[in-house]
Amino acid sequence: MRKIILLLILIFTAGITYSQTLMHGVGAGLMWSRHPVESISGGIVYSPKIIFLQTNRSSVSVGLPIYLAATPISYRDNESEFVTHIPVMANYNFGRGSSLTNHTKMGFFVGGGFAYHHGTIENTTKVSSNYKNNIETIDAFGPAANAGIRIGTGRHTKKNIEVSFFYFKAINAHKPQMFGIGTQYNF
Repeated sequence: MRKIILLLILIFTAGITYSQTLMHGVGAGLMWSRHPVESISGGIVYSPKIIFLQTNRSSVSVGLPIYLAATPISYRDNESEFVTHIPVMANYNFGRGSSLTNHTKMGFFVGGGFAYHHGTIENTTKVSSNYKNNIETIDAFGPAANAGIRIGTGRHTKKNIEVSFFYFKAINAHKPQMFGIGTQYNF
């Protein structure tokens, strides 16, 4: 009995492993942070994903939508620094973009995961009659969620334009909250 169960698990695992599909996209995005200070970052997005369980209409994927952005760290001195936001997201995909063979006009996705964020924050404190800027580098991690839509760009092609939104709440450091919007071309 144990051998039969082990054989079934092995067959199921091999079927999932060999039915993987790699898709990726490139685009632009904006990130908005609210805590401890407000800041807006803009940059590029590269989003590879591996599709695991798939049917004709839907799939489950694991993706890594990497945001590389520039953000001002001092509005008075016109200084800026690069910010990275790297989430690992498990998504449920439906319609366009859920697999290479799905050619519907539109699709959507929703998912959750865990993210790492590296960036800087500026805290302004008043010392006597002068203001002092404290610029700190933060490395934050925590849960993340995302959702979006995909619009097909051709009748018989897997390519699509994606508009996505994400939310991130760090559980360490200064516990920043981040919201983001991005658009990308998936090929």
